[in-house]
Amino acid sequence: MIKKIIFIFIFIFSSLIIEKDFAQASLSVDVSRETNIVQGVLYIQLKAKHEIDFDHLSVSHTGNTELDNFFAANGVTDIYPFDPDAKKYAVARRHGIDRIYVINFLTEANSPWDLAKNILDLNAVEKASPRFIFQKCYVPNDPDVPQQYALDNMHIKAAWDISQGGSNIVIADVDEGVNYNHEDLAANIYQIDGHPGRDIVGTGNANHLMPTYDPMPPPSQNHGTMTSGCFGAIPDNGKGGAGSGFKCKIMAIKISDSVGNLVGGWEGIQFAVEHGAKIINCSWGVPINLKVQGDRNYFNFFQTIIDEALDTGALVVASAGNAGTNNDDSTFIPADLYGVLSVGATDQTDAAAAKITNGSFSTNYGSSVNVYAPGVNIFSTSFPGNNSYASEDGTSFSCPL
Repeated sequence: MIKKIIFIFIFIFSSLIIEKDFAQASLSVDVSRETNIVQGVLYIQLKAKHEIDFDHLSVSHTGNTELDNFFAANGVTDIYPFDPDAKKYAVARRHGIDRIYVINFLTEANSPWDLAKNILDLNAVEKASPRFIFQKCYVPNDPDVPQQYALDNMHIKAAWDISQGGSNIVIADVDEGVNYNHEDLAANIYQIDGHPGRDIVGTGNANHLMPTYDPMPPPSQNHGTMTSGCFGAIPDNGKGGAGSGFKCKIMAIKISDSVGNLVGGWEGIQFAVEHGAKIINCSWGVPINLKVQGDRNYFNFFQTIIDEALDTGALVVASAGNAGTNNDDSTFIPADLYGVLSVGATDQTDAAAAKITNGSFSTNYGSSVNVYAPGVNIFSTSFPGNNSYASEDGTSFSCPL
């Protein structure tokens, strides 16, 4: 029996690598999707040499004349590190995270796509990408509180007979933030430097993130509280339901701005990696049309962030999306990146979730979707309120399960 389980495990992850190699090889981008990106912002990764003055880098002085002239000609107003702490970590330096910067520029004459394409022509620039606004992968509804059929469909109860996880396993919920005072979550919240979470956007905005230690979401947002409850709700406490992770801890990382846009996804993953998360849950993504010609360098930037996570032994798990489309034709990021575990959704009958059977959404599918889990009528912790619960649909919830 043990040999059989090991064989299945190896087969699944071998398939993951083969399928993601195929998906990665075919990526291109729909440059017309301006609504999916933040205007006036660009990520760039500079090359290690080319006379870049990393110690005194500014908009007017980079050490590289070609880059200085480009900034001046294109109205670049600000430049700051993607992760100011990256240079402290050997893994981050190995992947060049310490050479990634965010630039702000005047938007009147420049599209982020156009500027990314043009800046990649410079010898000093290795990678570039716009900042995406990621979609939450859920469909709200208001049913009566159901039984947690997912625990049976996924044989989670039987799995608990073998292992109930452990407090040393930290699962990062990179989302809208988590209500860390909720009665069914509070005891499982992982403390980060003495705080119950991290707000990646903080006092900034979509153009310039200014992180703070405050993960509390605004009252109208409960997505992160629900996704974290899927894996982190406390079993055996006589309240609510039970999370699939049992004893695992929740690292709450808030990536939404003041109006709920998920703009800090890459920064959130980076923070989780540096602070020891073993699993990183991303119940969000952005669709990109593969049939329109695009520059592979945009995807090279995305992949750099995932590669660093893999190098630390972390597993990134991401929603496959809710549009009922084939991700082999229209990719969904980050789910379709190499090394990411892409999760589709099933319904109560263990069939792929489709509008014809559940009336709310259809799961994305394709060879790049590695596994499916229940995502219809999923019961979890909710917000506002410290003792509230709700049920919702979407790959947002199959992902953390």
